[in-house]
Amino acid sequence: MNIIMKNFSCSICGLKLDKDIHSFPPFVANLKDPLYKYGDTSFHSNCLENNEGKKAIELSERSLFHIKPVNRICKIDGNLITDPDDYLFIPLLTSNENEELYKFNFLTFSKKNIKKWPNGNKFIEVADDFIKEGKWLDTSEFKFLNHLIQEVSIGNDSNYGDRSN
Repeated sequence: MNIIMKNFSCSICGLKLDKDIHSFPPFVANLKDPLYKYGDTSFHSNCLENNEGKKAIELSERSLFHIKPVNRICKIDGNLITDPDDYLFIPLLTSNENEELYKFNFLTFSKKNIKKWPNGNKFIEVADDFIKEGKWLDTSEFKFLNHLIQEVSIGNDSNYGDRSN
């Protein structure tokens, strides 16, 4: 959660944040993504009128939409996922529309249906290549993208193995 403190400044213009502020949730998991700097931060709304700012707003709003419990609809069977333990969400992985991984942003699955996902093995391949090409950097010691690959590989015929370290 982004908290605006007294005397904080906009990261774009450097002026004090006082009114007409846009706050972003932590919506980017990849430190190497150009939009990472927007996550969990606040800016003057008028400082976000450039293309990158507009894209950050659009993608953060998509992220917020998809994580709401009423929107947790499984991509495979179209049913609402009510059990949090059965919920797998692929968030914003890359903001670069030219990356093959981009098409896998914002997907929701019931874990029990993941083996039925026809693009599961393709996701594993593309995500693994993204990591190998040095395009991913985790925000903590938890290997988030590796974890997603592992979750998808459990239900698909993949030789990915355990790469959670």
